[in-house]
Amino acid sequence: MENFENENILLLDDSITESFEFMEELQVFLDSSPTPYHAVENLSDLFDAAGFKALDETRNWKLKPSGKYYVVRDGSSIAAFTSPSNAAAKHGVRMVGAHTDSPCLKLNPNLFLDKSSYDCLSVEVYGSPLLRTWFDRELSIAGQIHYRDANNAVITKLVNIEEPVAMIPSVAIHLERDANTKQAIDPAKHINPVFSVGEGKDVYRIMLLETLEGFSNPTIQEDAILGFDLSLYD
Repeated sequence: MENFENENILLLDDSITESFEFMEELQVFLDSSPTPYHAVENLSDLFDAAGFKALDETRNWKLKPSGKYYVVRDGSSIAAFTSPSNAAAKHGVRMVGAHTDSPCLKLNPNLFLDKSSYDCLSVEVYGSPLLRTWFDRELSIAGQIHYRDANNAVITKLVNIEEPVAMIPSVAIHLERDANTKQAIDPAKHINPVFSVGEGKDVYRIMLLETLEGFSNPTIQEDAILGFDLSLYD
């Protein structure tokens, strides 16, 4: 009986260890995937490591029995599958789906709002986030940028500033006495992340000079950027 119990304890310990290892790996994945673009890139790396082959959605496919494949669309969606060795029509298929995106605050094309001596970021609400939870947090910026390089070629690059660069401050309680009992949040008025105070900073400069690889020349101009899909994250 003692040996049986000890074996159970050993199995339980192994199970707990595996659970912790899985949770640690999941946490690393989540921390490195602040946007759908980062999530898809990280998933692609995982599929590559597991022996999956990337396919081009615009070409004809020649699938092999028991083959492992994946397809990426627009950098923000990914579909992976294994080719069955037997007829799928006879044996059926198993499918699992999930989101790569989540409710968040996205930066508008016209980035800045000038409020007195504060430079605030202009954002739009994406999805249905709990807006109250975004107040008083250190926020960073991540996403995708399209720009022209020195050869005038259009380049798409993932960016992640990682460091906190903005915050949405709560109103002081003496200016909003009902904050603890009721509060109507107007995204256009209340969700304006403070980016800098005083002279301000150039968000493009931060991303171009400190985040994008190869962009170390301070003479690069803002007009090199053609467009972006950038989000705030905690």
